[in-house]
Amino acid sequence: MKTLWVLFILLLTFPVLAQSDDLLLAVHQDKQDEVYLINVETGEQALLTQLGDGTDFVWADVGWSPDGHYVWVVNRAEDQHQRLRLFDVQNSTESLISDKLYFNGCNASLAWSPSGQSLAYFTNKDSEFSMTLMNFENDTNRSMRVNGTELQHWSPDERYIVVDDMLIDSIHATIILDKGVDNWNSIFSPDSRYLTLRNANNQVSIYDLVTGKSINLELDGGVESWSPDSRYLLIRNNTAQDTSYAYYDTHSKTMQVIDVASSHQVRAWTLDSTGLFIYAYLPDQSGEILLRYDINSGETSTIFETSGWIGNIFQHEDWLVILYNPAFPDVYTPTTFVKFIRGTMVTEAELTIYNFNAATNPSAVSWSPDGHLLSLLASDGMYLFDPETASLKLLPVDAERIHPPFWSPDGHFLVFESFHENNKVHNLQAWNSINDGLKILSDERLTIVGWQRGDVHHSLLFCGEG
Repeated sequence: MKTLWVLFILLLTFPVLAQSDDLLLAVHQDKQDEVYLINVETGEQALLTQLGDGTDFVWADVGWSPDGHYVWVVNRAEDQHQRLRLFDVQNSTESLISDKLYFNGCNASLAWSPSGQSLAYFTNKDSEFSMTLMNFENDTNRSMRVNGTELQHWSPDERYIVVDDMLIDSIHATIILDKGVDNWNSIFSPDSRYLTLRNANNQVSIYDLVTGKSINLELDGGVESWSPDSRYLLIRNNTAQDTSYAYYDTHSKTMQVIDVASSHQVRAWTLDSTGLFIYAYLPDQSGEILLRYDINSGETSTIFETSGWIGNIFQHEDWLVILYNPAFPDVYTPTTFVKFIRGTMVTEAELTIYNFNAATNPSAVSWSPDGHLLSLLASDGMYLFDPETASLKLLPVDAERIHPPFWSPDGHFLVFESFHENNKVHNLQAWNSINDGLKILSDERLTIVGWQRGDVHHSLLFCGEG
């Protein structure tokens, strides 16, 4: 039984929806910002709450807890504070957590742990900041002083939380580092063993959360990213005359400079942590090239090159998706191409390549959670790519504009907002991958927040008139 330490608890009035594996959360921005739960399979909608009354300034935000157990709502209370409420979707109860949430310039002063087991929220009284740590599994509620609320992020294992310039043990509510954390450059390793810091000389260091010791890397630069296996830390080194890159090996305790030109940009780790993707200009800036740097050999191999420029890259299992423009960098064309590459990406001979002309600028690319399909949003419509058959299809959506879509956690539904500018039609639509069918869930102005157990939850951050 989950017990919340709250001011009061009352029963909700929204009807119980039909049993569903997942619910969609959306907000109606034309009806006093009403918050709805939607069963996409049946089309049922249930009014959860209302953010404003349409007569006053509304600052509000809403979202799911990471485990999908709660919907959280923040809106204005008295004295420039904010009210934090939790809606327990499973038990149909509403809880007022605080009516003194700190107002931080259109930022909700709260941070969920990755699993949703814990919630940190922040209050301010007489210029003194406090953080309350709620643990729903252990039914604990602890408050402590903090230096500020500028940024907050949790370690992947949920043991630690960085708040402003402090490192805090969330289990014991104790301060490990006080005023020793540069939040903008503090990144936990995926295994939660390490935290990157900056020392007094503005140099990068690594704090070992197991031993409690710091490793000074003696580099004046910025922290880029950890490898997926937590072994390597990629660093942008600014101590040289030109910007260069290096990585630190936590196993061998050694630093390795990446031997590439200063004009190159190191973009991302390979999923297997054995290499890095690097962007570079071709000679005389006649185009761009995508390289793969091998950690073990120190050698680079060509993945792809174009006479134009390379945009984003997306990885999924053994697939690499590249967005690029074949025109020269100083020539604008509205056409964006997508290249699909499959293989080990060790040598070009092992690559299987498919080409796709999306006609006009894909602006959103996302894999379905089951990995069976890739959605690509272009200005001329929504495309679906099937990696097994290397086939492409355009969804028959009658719309002038489509917003980036949301895949359901099981990959069966793709939901998105569509618009007709002339007649001001705003539809919420869903495509069913099982029967290849499209249906309109609502013809009203509903804005998607996210799926109940989805990986992507959008924060709405209304800062305007209600």
